[in-house]
Amino acid sequence: MEKMKSNESEPVVARLIEESNCAPEPELIARWKSGREARLSEARGSKADLLEIVSPAGDLELTVRFTSEGAKIVLPSGRLNVVADQLSFQSESMKFEVGKDVEWEVGGQFMVNSRETILKSEDDIAINGRFLKLNCDDKTTETGKTSQDKMNLNEEKNWTS
Repeated sequence: MEKMKSNESEPVVARLIEESNCAPEPELIARWKSGREARLSEARGSKADLLEIVSPAGDLELTVRFTSEGAKIVLPSGRLNVVADQLSFQSESMKFEVGKDVEWEVGGQFMVNSRETILKSEDDIAINGRFLKLNCDDKTTETGKTSQDKMNLNEEKNWTS
């Protein structure tokens, strides 16, 4: 993983929050019954516009920083849950930086299509499954059976009949 340019011991979220520090007098644009507030301001020392959501206790819950490079969303609480029937991301490139673990639970098929796939690990890589198939043809069906697998199954049935 590529090293970050700032102090490596500084957590990513803390650095993003620091970058979002706003001018002392943000403009209040909304206050909910719960006490949350939405504020607009300019980031100190930069040409960025900020939208902040502040909790009733005064804690920063969400910052959206708008710059010429695009929008950056910061969640200082460190938790985001997205619930949807379908979720799609489209981007020219995508990078994930995770400080600890990543866990994927997939109830169906997990498919990766790429021009080139590179796996790097400092430790062992474990792959567990019924069979590990390498260099399969492109005719793999949704059930994971290739046309050759189907032919082999038909031949086995003919031999046992």
